[in-house]
Amino acid sequence: MPRKGQKQSEEAKRKISLANKGQKRPSMLGNTNGFKKGQPSFRLGKKHTEETRKKISQAKMGYPSPMKGKKLGFIPKCAFKKGHITWNKGKPYYAIRGEKNHFWTGGEKYERRNHEWKLIRKQVLIQYDFKCVHCGKEENIHIHHKIPFKKVKEHKIENLIPLCTSCHMKEEWKSRRGG
Repeated sequence: MPRKGQKQSEEAKRKISLANKGQKRPSMLGNTNGFKKGQPSFRLGKKHTEETRKKISQAKMGYPSPMKGKKLGFIPKCAFKKGHITWNKGKPYYAIRGEKNHFWTGGEKYERRNHEWKLIRKQVLIQYDFKCVHCGKEENIHIHHKIPFKKVKEHKIENLIPLCTSCHMKEEWKSRRGG
């Protein structure tokens, strides 16, 4: 073999060529592990023999089962950062529903998208010429409650203003932060 930067003689090239004749180059071999990409496992649908099961069992001896001690319906402890204690640690999912949930607002449902709401919405848009109150845009107009609907539980025209999408998001963030 010549050193890096040196050229091989024609005789050396011929000898190497004869030695490699009939052999496939590594680049021609492709996937050498016997599995084809995208093909299902050759073991698919086949069961292990009793002897193989015992060997696998013996190999796993001393290692705890990954599901051991876990109860279904509980929040897994591994889902959170190490040392971080969550507000619902160890509580099953059903224990944080309904009145026990910190987002609970009384359980009353109000239908916003009824016929009455559509009429009130149209009145507000007509009153403000179908424009955003803050920036004056005329596309993607939302109707915003000055005092949140959650608190007043009714749609009064005095409490409603039209806002474009971006202004509406800003107003929502202000109201949620208490600003």
